[in-house]
Amino acid sequence: MGALLMWLAHAVGSAVWSAAIAELRSQRVGAQVESAPAVVDFDQFGPSDWERVYFFHPYTPHEYVNQTLGFGWDEVERTSIEGNEGVVLVVFVRGGRVVGWFEHPRNRGDLTELATGVGFLRGQARFCLGHDQEGRAVPAAP
Repeated sequence: MGALLMWLAHAVGSAVWSAAIAELRSQRVGAQVESAPAVVDFDQFGPSDWERVYFFHPYTPHEYVNQTLGFGWDEVERTSIEGNEGVVLVVFVRGGRVVGWFEHPRNRGDLTELATGVGFLRGQARFCLGHDQEGRAVPAAP
């Protein structure tokens, strides 16, 4: 029983830690987007070992996320992307597995224009962002 409680405490602790890391990443992206026009380099926001980053727009079905990634990702069920219009899902991949992800609130910088269905290689994940007429952060010409 004691071992089960210790395992459960560890599992809960790691979920909280992951959520805290995800929130920190989103806050950092948001802070950089606020100073738009700015170049936002996702190399600064992902885990150290990612190869490709994907962006998914609001209401993206979980099946489409898995299809786009090219493999099944069980944790997609933990995201709210399928039924939430207020976030963009950012997923970092390496070697056929997800190594990090976070949901980025659109009010911190609307990244929906980056949700192209194609992942960006690490060296290509730099985007010049400006503001549209409604004040949302959107990709801008360099």
